[in-house]
Amino acid sequence: KNTGKVSMGLSFLAGLCAGICEATLVVTPQETIKTKLINLNMGLRQGIPHLLKTEGVAGLYAGLGATCLKQGGNQGSRFLF
Repeated sequence: KNTGKVSMGLSFLAGLCAGICEATLVVTPQETIKTKLINLNMGLRQGIPHLLKTEGVAGLYAGLGATCLKQGGNQGSRFLF
């Protein structure tokens, strides 16, 4: 019988996937840019072209694995409740 409710496991999995998407598309590049520009003492206008020139787009994704684990776990547990 279909009650329209999703199991706890599927709720966690949905949150996990949402967290991984969030980490990949927004959090990792944003945090990487912020951290590297602070270390370089540069503003956005000069810093982003500098980072892209020296490290490429892949350089914006340093630490992606750890961020996916963190955000996936956070969102997974949030979706449980």
